[in-house]
Amino acid sequence: MNLTSQTTSPWLVPLGKHHQENKLSLFCFPPAGAGSLFFRDWPATIPDSINLWAVRFPGRENRIKEPLITRWGDLIEPLVQEIYPYSQSPFVFFGHSLGSVVSLEVAHQLGDRFGCFPQCLVVSGRKPPHIPCDHRDSQASDEDLIEELRADGGTPEAVLQEPELMSIILPIYRADLQLHEEYEYVSEKSLPCPILALGGEADEGVSIEELREWEKYTQRGFKLRSFPGGHMYLTEEKERFAVIKSLVEFMRI
Repeated sequence: MNLTSQTTSPWLVPLGKHHQENKLSLFCFPPAGAGSLFFRDWPATIPDSINLWAVRFPGRENRIKEPLITRWGDLIEPLVQEIYPYSQSPFVFFGHSLGSVVSLEVAHQLGDRFGCFPQCLVVSGRKPPHIPCDHRDSQASDEDLIEELRADGGTPEAVLQEPELMSIILPIYRADLQLHEEYEYVSEKSLPCPILALGGEADEGVSIEELREWEKYTQRGFKLRSFPGGHMYLTEEKERFAVIKSLVEFMRI
């Protein structure tokens, strides 16, 4: 059955070729300030045997008129409800930065409530929850937030210097920073699925040793991979290809 033609959820964007039932699904959760377009180049590298889905939060892309979310309950509950119908076939979560902890929370909720855990969890560019993050201030000035985005990389300079575009991007980024500020990990259980932790070797906000601490969140296997680059290392074509290669190999363990 063709899943693409049946998908009407605003939360899940099918990327690549027609999605079919009984194939493994890869759900990708974007970083702060981003949407499903963050993964727009992934279909060219993802094998045809995998259904690729990008998660899209309210307030961005074709959901631009919807209110932005700043409370975790308002984010996790609908994601659980939207992803659950696809959890009867094998599925994997990938999250970058904020997307890492969003995917972690959705994985716990799906498992605790329905007994459906991902085949594996892949986290990228984010400290595990028990290590305090140097959270950026959601109330910082526009100028300071633009400098933070510039330092992270991944946002073209032409975009950063375009006031009209930044008037759209900055409110989204602020809302996602509020989620970061509010986040509190409450689960006392580790996941019964393997975890792959990825990161940029020059990421000033997340060290490789801190990424290694994700091992505490799994009852199964753990693997760590690092790549050249900073926080947005995976936006470079060479690194993106290597990330997807590592991810696909890990999914098959």
